[in-house]
Amino acid sequence: MKDIYKLTAQEMTRHIQEKKISSRELVQSHIEMIEKVNPSLNAVVEKRYDQALKEADLADQKIKSGAHSLKQSLLGVPFTVKEMFSLPGMHRTGGCYYDKAKMATTETATVVQRLVDAGAIPLATTNVSEQGFWFESDNPVYGRTNNPYDFERTCGGSSGGEGSIIGAGASPFGVGSDIGGSIRIPAAFCGIAGHKPTNRTLPLTGHHPFSNQDMLKMKDPKYPVTTTGPLARSAKDLPLLFELMSGPDQIDQQTVSKDLIQKNKQIKKVYVLQSPSFAMTRSADEEIESKIKDVADHFENRKLPVTKIRSDIFHNAFELWSALVEATESTSFESSLNPEQKVHLLHEYARLPFANFRRHTFPTLTTVLMERLSKKFIQPQKDFLQELEKIRNELNAMLDDGGILLMPAHSRVAPIHRQVYLSPFDFIYTGVINALGNPATAIAAGYTIHGLPIGIQIVGSPFADYLTMEAAVQVETKFGGWQPPNWMV
Repeated sequence: MKDIYKLTAQEMTRHIQEKKISSRELVQSHIEMIEKVNPSLNAVVEKRYDQALKEADLADQKIKSGAHSLKQSLLGVPFTVKEMFSLPGMHRTGGCYYDKAKMATTETATVVQRLVDAGAIPLATTNVSEQGFWFESDNPVYGRTNNPYDFERTCGGSSGGEGSIIGAGASPFGVGSDIGGSIRIPAAFCGIAGHKPTNRTLPLTGHHPFSNQDMLKMKDPKYPVTTTGPLARSAKDLPLLFELMSGPDQIDQQTVSKDLIQKNKQIKKVYVLQSPSFAMTRSADEEIESKIKDVADHFENRKLPVTKIRSDIFHNAFELWSALVEATESTSFESSLNPEQKVHLLHEYARLPFANFRRHTFPTLTTVLMERLSKKFIQPQKDFLQELEKIRNELNAMLDDGGILLMPAHSRVAPIHRQVYLSPFDFIYTGVINALGNPATAIAAGYTIHGLPIGIQIVGSPFADYLTMEAAVQVETKFGGWQPPNWMV
């Protein structure tokens, strides 16, 4: 079928059920696309093609015999999985040198298993930032991933392999995770859609570095800021993926009931962050601000009230995010890299120019250095946590009852590789939303004159996940959403 990669996952399922295409043909076409693009992208790091084709044949047999369940809403559709999630027979290293021989257990991460139970077929695992802690996907285990729209640019991170392979048209959707923008930044840079759910609506079970036993014991105040969530070529697939993936699993004891998630999708008011500028970050580029204005104008034309809010509401965003991450981490970032010994920073910095000998990336080493310094020089954590609670109350009072906030997902479109080192705190446009716990959906709202995606994020009040995803669908419908990179046309 021509242009199969332009279909949504739900359209693919419908074509399979109507026997317009077989699951095997669909899976095989995506395998061929991965093999075509991955040498340039380095997005896929481990493949399970043989198993996927067998599973596709089983799906086709179910369709042929009429034995398939209506609950299998993604029957026969392929997808990809961030390497940090457990998938039997696949590695789960988190891009960490000291875990590079570590295979996942026989268990499957809950959010992945739920998609498999819905009939979806995992094709491969995808690249990440080292330890999932940077917004460029590079690590000493698998190397660096490139942006599908320009191989000289970053795809974002830490779910950058997902963003890249979906943006290249070689996977219809995937599973990611987000601690400071790790779903939304790759989505914004790679022209696709990604949803960071309200904190604790999806289980973390099976996510690196935690075992199932770890998750059984995980309680406040040490429950991670990390959330799991979907990425997709089309925002239209996000609500279904979220519905399938959300809810308690009896292992992650902190996952909340689905009953808390609001079903109402009616947008009643729109807020825009006016000339956003946070401490220690770049101001958003004009092309991003201009696109946010276009989106706001679109909603205003639909008779929705649009209000600009002051730019300094998140002024101390980095300190707020850092304070919460530090308060919830059960171990230091440095210890998570290698519990056996401390990082020898001078030696490891000296190794960086030699790709075959490096054991860490520059951002990881710098994070370790900052972590050490923060223990001596940073303002007491409790002050920032109090400020965070104040902002949370103010923001949620605005967004309550159908409100959304339009703001950048990043200060610029996908930068050239390593350029992000010059402004390392720009992830905080997304990171502050993690700290607040609100849902946020990233969506491509247009393209630059050079063909690079311009992504924005849409924020809602807690548990208004379907509202932000509906807003993203409306933006996609109006402004086009994902468009194939020029080399695909």
